[in-house]
Amino acid sequence: MGAFSALDKMKIDLLHGGLGLLEPASLGVLEGITWDNQSLIILSREKTLILLEDLVAGQTKIILDTTEGLKQGREICLFDSNKGETKVINSVKKESIVLSSPLDFPYLKEQGSFFLLERISFFFDEEKQTLMRKTNSSPAQPLLEAVSSFDFEYEKATNLARLLLTLKSSKEKKYETSVFPKNTGLLFSR
Repeated sequence: MGAFSALDKMKIDLLHGGLGLLEPASLGVLEGITWDNQSLIILSREKTLILLEDLVAGQTKIILDTTEGLKQGREICLFDSNKGETKVINSVKKESIVLSSPLDFPYLKEQGSFFLLERISFFFDEEKQTLMRKTNSSPAQPLLEAVSSFDFEYEKATNLARLLLTLKSSKEKKYETSVFPKNTGLLFSR
C-alpha cells in the first residue's frame, strides 16, 4: 500500500507543477517539471510579491510591501513581457530581501511580475533505500522506505510524465503510473 500512496502523492504534486508559470515558462525562464541530478523537480507559483520601486540590473536588495513568508534559500522569479530570471533569497529584512546574486536585467514595477516559487523535489536515497520528498529549502523527508529504485520520464512533446518505483523485496515488485500535468500542458495549447 505504501508504494501506491507514494505514487499518488507524486502524482498530485506533478498535477500542480507549472501552476502560475505560463508566462515565464513561455519566455524560457523556467520549466514546471524537470529532472536534474537524479531528482524530479516540480515548480509552481506560490505567492505574488509587490515591487515598490523599479529594479536595475546588478541590484541585490529589493524593497517589498511585505516580506511575510519569505525565508533564506527560497527562490523567486522576476519577468516582464520579454525577459526574466530566477534568483535565490540570501537574507530577509523587515521590508526587503537581499538576493544571493545580482539581477541580470532591469524591471519596471508597473510592467514586471515578481513571485515566490514553490519547489518540490523527489529523489532516491540509495544508501537509505528511501524515496525522499523535499519542499523548498526545508530538509528532505522520507516518502517511502524499502525502495530499490526510482525512475522518472517526462516527454515534453506529449506532456506525459511516467513514474516508476521498485520495492526492495524478494520479488523486486514494480509500481508505475503515468500523469498528464495539465498546467505544463497549457504551454502546448498556445
